[in-house]
Parts: sequence; C-alpha cells; structure tokens
Amino acid sequence: MYIDNQTIVQIFYKMLKARLFEEKVSQLQDDGLIRTPLHLSIGQEATAAAVAALRGEDIIFAPHRNFTLAIAADVNAKDLLAEVAGLDTGLCAGKAGPAGYCDNRVNFYGANALAGGQFAKAVGVALSYKLQQTHTCVVCFAGDGACADGSFQEAVNMACLYELPVIFFIENNCYAARSSVDRVLNVTDIADRAKGFGIPGIITDGNNAVDVYEAMIKALDYALNNSAPILVESKTYRLAGFTLDDDQAYRTNEEIKDWVEYDAIDNITAYMVANGIGIEDDLMMIRKRIEDEINTASDEIRSQLESIRKKETASTEAE
Repeated sequence: MYIDNQTIVQIFYKMLKARLFEEKVSQLQDDGLIRTPLHLSIGQEATAAAVAALRGEDIIFAPHRNFTLAIAADVNAKDLLAEVAGLDTGLCAGKAGPAGYCDNRVNFYGANALAGGQFAKAVGVALSYKLQQTHTCVVCFAGDGACADGSFQEAVNMACLYELPVIFFIENNCYAARSSVDRVLNVTDIADRAKGFGIPGIITDGNNAVDVYEAMIKALDYALNNSAPILVESKTYRLAGFTLDDDQAYRTNEEIKDWVEYDAIDNITAYMVANGIGIEDDLMMIRKRIEDEINTASDEIRSQLESIRKKETASTEAE
C-alpha cells in the first residue's frame, strides 16, 4: 500500500509533538504545578498514524492514556494543557481533566477515566449515525487491559448484531496497569478474539508508523464498505509507567532498554531519511517548530499556575 511523503511528514510531526507535549506535562507535574495523575503514552506515538488514516468526519473515542490521540486529532495543545492543569481556559473549563476531556470541533468525542468505559459509548454513537444514514466510522481506542472487561465483549457483539462500522483499535503496550499482559489475558494475540465474533482481526507493528497507517486504512475500508466492526491490535510498548510516579519495579531495565532501541519516533525518523523524505536538518527544523509552540503554551500555563499556587500558599499561611 502506498503512503505519500506528505502524509509521512504529517505523522512524524504529530508523533514528535505528542512526545514533546508529554515531556512538558511531566515537567510541570515534577515542579508541583500539576497535581492530577498523568497516564503518559511515551513509546506509543505511532498510534498517531492510525488517526492520520481517518477522514474528517470519523469519530474518535479514547482511553485514559490519550495524549497522543488528542494531539494527532488536532486538539489544540495549549487548550489541552490548560485542561490538564484544571484551568478554566481548558477544553472543558478545567472540569474534565486529562481522563475525561473532549473536543467535538475535531470529532474527538472524549477520553474515559474508567478502563473500557469508551466501548459502549462508541457503539451507541455508531448506532445513532447509522440511524441518520451517514457514512461515518467510529474508532474506539483502548488498551490491552480493557479487553479483559466485559464491556468489550458486549460492545463488539452489539456492533456485529447491528452491523455498525466501528474499529476497535487496541494498543497492546504489554502492561495492564502494573500487570504483564500475559497475566491478564489468556491469548497471545488479542486480534484472535475477533474470530469469536466472526469479524476480521488485524495485527500491526505498533512501533512502525507506516505499518499502523496501512493497517488503519484497511480497517477503515472494511468497516465502511461492509458496515461491520473490525478489530486492530497494535503491538507496542509503554515506556512510561502506569502513572508518572510509578517506580516500575515490575519490569527490568533490560526490557525497557530493548524497547527504547526500537523507539517509534526513531523508526519513522530512519524511514524518512532512508527514503529521502527529509534530511536530519529538516527534521531538526520540524522539532524546533514544535518546541517553540509547546514552550510558548507551557510558559503561559506555568505562569497562571504559579500565580494560583502562590495565592494558595498565602491563604494557608494566613489561616
């Protein structure tokens, strides 16, 4: 399947932006300015390629580990950062936080704090669009741990019965919270579960953006042309902990090192250079552009948060 150079550059841009955004959010929490738990998707940025394969009218539902998906869907980084910080300038006036926000302007219908909470919502929305006779596909992103939830089975079954174009995109990052996936699921390949519903299951290399993009194009084509659900399993790795303060004692440094050497951003960088899509200077220029955008947004949010924290401290001392 052919993927044009412009699309590759766009995917690279979104992947790198997601990585830099999460690094900046992490820094704000380390500095005590953001207090909410953070579920980072560092290492899983190739999922941005799945979003890049979608059409403007398609709908996205996301799990609690969602920043890469949001950035890839063109959710405004500054508005997202403000939401994570709990500011009233955020996407949902600071009331939803990182695990519950949405942005319907870009068909990002929402993140979910509860693992698996997005499955039923995705199917319900897909049914509503079918009743309206629109040619819309709903994509439900979830982690491997959520597939052990009963809501996953119910949602896939209903999507089959009602012939709904839903793509269940499972990011298998090897860990369900702090438990290895082989302790949570009884199958090696989550995609095999599709057989029990009589639908296709696709496995893709979740650290290879080109593979992810091509798998999503195939899934989208199937879902829309057959008005039926399909399951995609993206095999990747979560370099970040379950939350930012996770000591990650449940895995070895050697395991992490092996996956660091197969980093998704390094892979797409090598692909672009090898195929003459850009030279190192071009890629550094893109990085500088993203850094400027993220730093500008972060500096403004940091200033607001520091002002708020100072007022809180003063109020506490006065009491």
